[in-house]
Amino acid sequence: MINVDKAIQLWPYLTEEALKDEAYSAYIQKWLDRPTPGGKPMDILSWYTRQLTVLQDELRRQKEEQGNRPTTIEQSMNFALLPVNPSTGEVNPYALPLESVWILDAIMDKLLDDPRNRFIKTTILDSCQFEITTTEVRDRIGRKKEFSDQAQAEAFRRLVAWQIVSQYVWDESQNLGRGGWYPVKSEHGISAITEWDKTEEAYRGRRRSRYVFRGELHPLAWFIIRYNVMNHRILKLPKTAYRMSRGAQLLYRQGLPFIFSRTGWRLTYPVACRVLDYPEAPVKDQPGAIEKFVTEIVESIDWRRDKEREGREGGVGQHRIWVLKASKKAVRDLIMSREHHSKIDQARALKQSH
Repeated sequence: MINVDKAIQLWPYLTEEALKDEAYSAYIQKWLDRPTPGGKPMDILSWYTRQLTVLQDELRRQKEEQGNRPTTIEQSMNFALLPVNPSTGEVNPYALPLESVWILDAIMDKLLDDPRNRFIKTTILDSCQFEITTTEVRDRIGRKKEFSDQAQAEAFRRLVAWQIVSQYVWDESQNLGRGGWYPVKSEHGISAITEWDKTEEAYRGRRRSRYVFRGELHPLAWFIIRYNVMNHRILKLPKTAYRMSRGAQLLYRQGLPFIFSRTGWRLTYPVACRVLDYPEAPVKDQPGAIEKFVTEIVESIDWRRDKEREGREGGVGQHRIWVLKASKKAVRDLIMSREHHSKIDQARALKQSH
């Protein structure tokens, strides 16, 4: 309980009515035990300046935390949109443009913010509606001024036209009980987004406007996403991943499904060229450009190179390889996160059984 007499003695301009407010009293309490200069009451200007400074620092801290918050995505979607098919090593004609991937990531991040989509199991093929503004998209992927509303509108148009010919489902029984992915193919492909619209609304008065994207995920696509999420197949992508160069981002995406495996990701020269749309022959500047992008990834993301293995297994020219692995910390954090959610599942199942 706040010492009202001491508070008024230090700051005579405070009223008893103000001090009766619980939230305000709690704030005042922080300053009661702090000595004032010379033991004298603080003047009113200094008092308000100090309050304002603390408030500004808190808002700045919250903004920094929000700006650095990783983007949560469902892991299997990385397979469906890759530039190169992970099973065949050939160019994927159904790959999604990078800007459309950003839109999809932002949508997934917003949907997975809802605990109902992350922790409540379902066996029903139901659709999922979403609504997201261009401002939210920039906030969720950390590209504040580098992804215009017009660019997002075009990216959303391509996302709506995107066809999924196969999705991947996590199976705990595969890989000697360690789990693994298996594809679920659609004979003619399905649209990831079925019903949709794009509207423009006023933002901060009439000085500017922004688009609002609304849509509905296909029931089968959403069911598989939910199933994988229930098996804790999610990834948290740092904001720096969206600020890398285009080539680095494309290679980064290609490596995401493999980077947490025991052997890491073995990137070959042909696959790198197909991801970056480079000619595979004749060999000229391609290895140097690929090396530059791989170096950028390692410097920006929590990945590391296995150069010893690169030298042992690879060669020169078209035989060049790059071997990347997630850092030990990233692997440890991922394992701890999955173990944590598994314990929650077990506790919830035990509670329901009783």
